[in-house]
Amino acid sequence: MQKTAVAALVSLFTAFVCTQAKAIPVSLVYSDVISGFEPFGEEPMAGGVVVGDLAVITVVVDNGGYSLVGQSWGATDLRSITFNFGDGKIVTTFSYPSGGGDMIYQEGRFATDGDGILTEVPSPDPEYGWLDMGGANVTSNYSSEFYGWMISGLESPYTDGSGSFYFEALDAVPNGQLGMRPASWTISGTSVPEPSTYAALAALGALGFAASRRRRVA
Repeated sequence: MQKTAVAALVSLFTAFVCTQAKAIPVSLVYSDVISGFEPFGEEPMAGGVVVGDLAVITVVVDNGGYSLVGQSWGATDLRSITFNFGDGKIVTTFSYPSGGGDMIYQEGRFATDGDGILTEVPSPDPEYGWLDMGGANVTSNYSSEFYGWMISGLESPYTDGSGSFYFEALDAVPNGQLGMRPASWTISGTSVPEPSTYAALAALGALGFAASRRRRVA
């Protein structure tokens, strides 16, 4: 009878904690300075942004996992990408509540190794990686007629109605294009135990409870 009660307790507690376990969204951040504008290298001074201002790209992905270790995130795991130019002068977010599976280009992925170190980004070479034009929900503090973005080896990762911003890459490749290498990104997210870990903890707790009851009865 006691074993049956313990088993029932383990089952109920495991079911509860597994419903509480949440997959973690992961943030990946790339920072650099603006070195110019397009077209033709002209500077439209959009939103007061000037050459030399800081540019920060923040990508949020979610693959349903619970860890940063040994993970990969493809275009379908994309939830949002935010461009912040000039410390808030222009902040534009492209949101993908259902993932980026309909983006124009979806080549490559973000991935980490067994130590949680970022080893892959969508395009470490000067080719198209992730690119979208008008396929997202867009919010911005700068009014414009057109928006698009890319994470790739090309030097114009963001465009709006005034033109594109391009960067002097921190890890510039020889041809001068934007080399978004894994080492230039930072990754963050709070790892939580897998549901199986919760189940093991539940079993241990129930066994401890049963042992305590036996001692009291004795």
